[in-house]
Amino acid sequence: MTDNKIGLKKIVDLLGDKFFIPSYQRGYRWKKQQVNDLLDDIWEFYKKGRPGFYCLQPLTVTPKEIKKEDFDQALEKRYRQGELKYRDALLNVITDLTVWEVIDGQQRLTTIYLILSFLQKKTPFVVSYETRSQSEEFLKTINPNLDHNEVNSNIDFFHIVEAYNTIECWFSKLPQEEKSIFQETLLEYVQVIWYEVYDEVPTKVFTRLNIGKIALTNAELIKALLLNCSNWQNANDKATVELIQMEIASQWDSIEYTLQNKEFWMFIHSGDYEKNTRIELVFEYICKYDILKCEELYRKYCPEKFKENKNTYDDELGDDKYKTFRYFNLYFEMKKKESSKELWEEVIKTAWEEVEKTFNTLLEWYNDCVLFHYIGFLIETNGKNEFYDLLNEWNSENSTSKDAYETNLKKRIKNCIKNYSCLSKQCEINGNLHKKFCKPLLLLFNIQSVINQNKSYSDNELYQAGVFYKFPFHLYKSEAWDIEHIDSNTTNTLTTLKDQKEWVLNALFAIQAEKGEIKIDDTIKQDIITLLQGNEPNDFKQIQEELNSAIKHDQDLTPEEKNQIGNFALLDRGTNRGYHNDMFPTKRRKMIAKDQGASVSVVWELNEENNLVIKTEQKENAIAFVPPCTKNAFLKYYTPGKNDSWSWSKTDANNYKQAIFDTLKDFGVILKEDCNNEQ
Repeated sequence: MTDNKIGLKKIVDLLGDKFFIPSYQRGYRWKKQQVNDLLDDIWEFYKKGRPGFYCLQPLTVTPKEIKKEDFDQALEKRYRQGELKYRDALLNVITDLTVWEVIDGQQRLTTIYLILSFLQKKTPFVVSYETRSQSEEFLKTINPNLDHNEVNSNIDFFHIVEAYNTIECWFSKLPQEEKSIFQETLLEYVQVIWYEVYDEVPTKVFTRLNIGKIALTNAELIKALLLNCSNWQNANDKATVELIQMEIASQWDSIEYTLQNKEFWMFIHSGDYEKNTRIELVFEYICKYDILKCEELYRKYCPEKFKENKNTYDDELGDDKYKTFRYFNLYFEMKKKESSKELWEEVIKTAWEEVEKTFNTLLEWYNDCVLFHYIGFLIETNGKNEFYDLLNEWNSENSTSKDAYETNLKKRIKNCIKNYSCLSKQCEINGNLHKKFCKPLLLLFNIQSVINQNKSYSDNELYQAGVFYKFPFHLYKSEAWDIEHIDSNTTNTLTTLKDQKEWVLNALFAIQAEKGEIKIDDTIKQDIITLLQGNEPNDFKQIQEELNSAIKHDQDLTPEEKNQIGNFALLDRGTNRGYHNDMFPTKRRKMIAKDQGASVSVVWELNEENNLVIKTEQKENAIAFVPPCTKNAFLKYYTPGKNDSWSWSKTDANNYKQAIFDTLKDFGVILKEDCNNEQ
């Protein structure tokens, strides 16, 4: 990568060049829509006043090797023609003989060729083919009125003629003078990202860019800018230059490796990032907030651009997917006007230091218990722009201490949850229940509980070595967590044998756990055995009444209370959907089993005394992360004293709600029956 060159080239600078399409490239395949889109975009750019320039996607090329005999003959010809200065003759010969092998961008290049051929009625540049000599001749003398059979005999001919006819049709709607305007716009105001590859095998580059559609990214283009050997072409100390290049390349790889860590990455971003190189997020931040003060340089060295058009800088950068690359390219262009070549080393180092500084900030956040959790919460709740804002605030000149920044994070969080901070309010919008509005509160409850636990560890002499448990944002985001009712919102009517059997097993399990044994009337016991064997009992209601009378009951939740935060918990979506309207003890058992990586079922048997014995059978199964506060809720951690595993009662819900309040009251969370005046 160190010898690769990158920059921007006007279309006019391509005129007279020679391009070679190797055998590994397919033929021309653009369709009418793609040709029309390009023409429309360039014309729309003109109608906007031609602000800055219109940028095409990268044209990736590599120079073909010049044969010695061709070089000798061309040089001798120059001398015979009277060009006696050796250096000038040498440069001219190299220019004459240079042929660019097109690695990526052939379709755009050929379309530009066809447009200029139509407008100028001559060949704008040379396009030759390794295995398609007929296509080369066809391009030179393109005739859309060819015999139909001749066009269809060659797939390349077909697409070339179709594109040419599309171009002719498009321009037929423009007056002649506007065709001239379009040609001027195309030649002088349209540029390609020109990427010269020197140290890579062309076929490998082609494979990387085309197989699997891995586009040339902003990050890769910026890397070429940073490591371009021509940056230091006048430097005296080549060893120092190579050392700087190696350091940047090594640090780049280290940063990218860290960002590829799922736990690190999904703390600052979701899993929907489409770009292959994640370091690009750092470059996007630098561009978004103009950390390198590129606009200031542009206004200083190009003042004429701002006399009539106040938006020239924004127009220069554009707003397509290569905006970030153009920002860095413009920055280096302006720095070349400001700095001597001898000082160029410092320009590169300054730009790279901003990259390092930004990444080191992310590392500091990641390695700090409070910052990691608060920033992770805000980014997850408010989206990608929150990440940029938080980063800019941290790096701003007005930033103060870390404690002050942490205080500001708490203010942001308080503002973020203010609309649903009343724990006693039913989550109701327009008459419909929306438990999802409790999601940020429950996420914050889990996060703050983790922070508090870590603080307790750090305050204990036994744990001062640095116990730091992180809330797993990567699991939270990738497993699509949702809100689940602890006690099912839909009452199970127990109309099927399967549900009746499940209810009876859980009831017997609760009785056995509370009393050590199951003592029930023999008649009822026989009905229960009949049911457990999978047969219809004589009277299921009588079984219910008998077992209910043997179980210690607390006050059940009302339908309204079932739809308040005291009955909500965070769970991964897969587990959530698998619960359906299971009873609390069934949910509790499944939740514990998920946490242990097992599936647990309740089974029964008759012992030697002919008494019912209930026990559990466990089988290995997929493990799933259970949020700490969800686990605590189902284990009734928040209910002091002895409690049953049979139901989620009003007492349990109130204690759970109280725990949420105690944990989050510093964020403005309210625990009152009437919160209307507090909102």
